[in-house]
Amino acid sequence: MNQLVKKKVKEAKEKEEDNRMITKPTPAWIDSVPYTLGFSQPDFKMFDGRGDPHQHLAHFLVRCGPVAQNGTLCLRLFVQSLVRPA
Repeated sequence: MNQLVKKKVKEAKEKEEDNRMITKPTPAWIDSVPYTLGFSQPDFKMFDGRGDPHQHLAHFLVRCGPVAQNGTLCLRLFVQSLVRPA
């Protein structure tokens, strides 16, 4: 009985780890929001966690230009400005 419980706990942990590896950091509906007409992907200074996060965010918003007014699109773009997951 004890072995069965250990096995089930191990399987649950492995499944949880697998799910973390394949999920995005944002809800799926965000990907369905269209970019504005004429949008072109801005070049971002990549953030690696060592600099000032406030400065990075300010730079990010400036680079987004008019898209910065749309929080959903900003969120969609922001993850692309990070070297690794936050």
